[in-house]
Amino acid sequence: AAGGWLQGGGWSSGMERMYGIAVDQVLEIEMVLADERHVRFQPREWQDEEGFLYPKTTDVGGYCDTALDDGSLIPVWGACDDPVPPFQDLWFAVRGGSGGSFGVVTAVKYQLHEHKPLEVVYTNDTSYTSIFTKTVLFESVRDQLTELWLFFLVDLLYNPSKLGITPEVSSKCGSPALYFNWMWKTTLFCYDNAWTDVISLKWIERVEIHAGDQFDMIREDAKTLYLTTPPNYYHSFPQYVQDVLLPTGFFPDGVVPDSPTPNFVPDKGYGGWCSAVIPAWWLANADGDEERARDIFTILSTRGGEHVTGGFLNKAHDQTTAITPFQRESGLSSTGLSDIDTELHSRLLASFLNTTLHNGTSFPGITEVNHVCIDSFGPLKVDVSKPCPVEYTLEMKEQYCIGVQKSIWGTDYLAKLEDIKRNVDPKNLFDCNYCIKPKASVLTTTAVPIENPTAKPIGSSPTASPIAGPTASPVAGPIASSIDGKGIMALVAVASFLPFFDILLFV
Repeated sequence: AAGGWLQGGGWSSGMERMYGIAVDQVLEIEMVLADERHVRFQPREWQDEEGFLYPKTTDVGGYCDTALDDGSLIPVWGACDDPVPPFQDLWFAVRGGSGGSFGVVTAVKYQLHEHKPLEVVYTNDTSYTSIFTKTVLFESVRDQLTELWLFFLVDLLYNPSKLGITPEVSSKCGSPALYFNWMWKTTLFCYDNAWTDVISLKWIERVEIHAGDQFDMIREDAKTLYLTTPPNYYHSFPQYVQDVLLPTGFFPDGVVPDSPTPNFVPDKGYGGWCSAVIPAWWLANADGDEERARDIFTILSTRGGEHVTGGFLNKAHDQTTAITPFQRESGLSSTGLSDIDTELHSRLLASFLNTTLHNGTSFPGITEVNHVCIDSFGPLKVDVSKPCPVEYTLEMKEQYCIGVQKSIWGTDYLAKLEDIKRNVDPKNLFDCNYCIKPKASVLTTTAVPIENPTAKPIGSSPTASPIAGPTASPVAGPIASSIDGKGIMALVAVASFLPFFDILLFV
């Protein structure tokens, strides 16, 4: 797990709500740079900061493999010749700056966490069938249950105080793809018996106090609609994945398979806002805002909530990754919104980007990289509250709409990543569909400059947080000044795990 999945952030099974995503667990990185050097680097100084679960990385150091010239396949780590690689910048860029952009990652050292018992919360087929049978002529009762379960999950994940539970308990449940609509059969992954001991009781309480018309016909069934696997039935999430995907035969025995399995077609299709970042604060604060509550219901009742985040994602990191503050504040990190109507799309953009629109802050990025579609663009440059029109030609989209990279990393992070790319790979040896490009090679256009509209503020959002990560360190000239096609690059073949599959072979 050191390829494109990690380098795009590493969104996973729901445990990121407790511990952060994969890039937050990295202790050391080993990689090959464009100048053929084999390097290893890790943090060497930290400081505690209030409000964060992990110390802030303040200095990064590294070594070079000094045995390459001797033809040895066993690394001998020593001091790097000048110019020394910008290890601090690489520590930032490789952890979230897109797979395949900055070199070939050959090894990663991860932080492990204490094992926690896993509960798989799943739909009770007996109760499910009973509810459907009893409500054949009462669709409004089904609709009540849809709304009741959907907003119970919203409160559990993003506003746990409404249920009388702590953020710590809330963070122990999550999912890589959560169905908020009960009719699609929810699967939720919880740890430390959080569901059995606490959350299931809160669900029963909510069902008991619901006063909807004719709801009594399914009240008892609704209380038992969700069950959990017995203790220790699944030792871990990987074991669950192996069990579910075992019939596919797409992986060697005893090895955890990719899920979804590799394909040449993007899992989210083509075009549109297919990998949307939905803020946790927007999901949590619908009380008294009928329009927002309606929009939340419209979105979550008609599609899956991919990669449930929130919890401690905004606190469980060392403040030096390329994961943007907007992504850190997400509640759902990769939800498919390609097919929503233009009016709803505009309303969401205006609410999500309230700070950008009315405080003059830079565009923060609103898209997650690992599931982004081919031909995906951000909103209009002249008004980020308006989506890129689907009827535009590709040339028009490139001129008038925010490009996919800025849509992912935002203005500030993208500029920083492009600077780092220029320093470590100025000839753009490592390239792919959405890879970061060297700043010097970025094409400029004559598109109309971004302007702030004068519309009144819509909704509310937290003040944009400062960029997490060190300023790009100065480098004495480009590191990759020449490539002669020899050396260690002849040994490398890497596949970037992204929604597209680029194979880089160097011979």
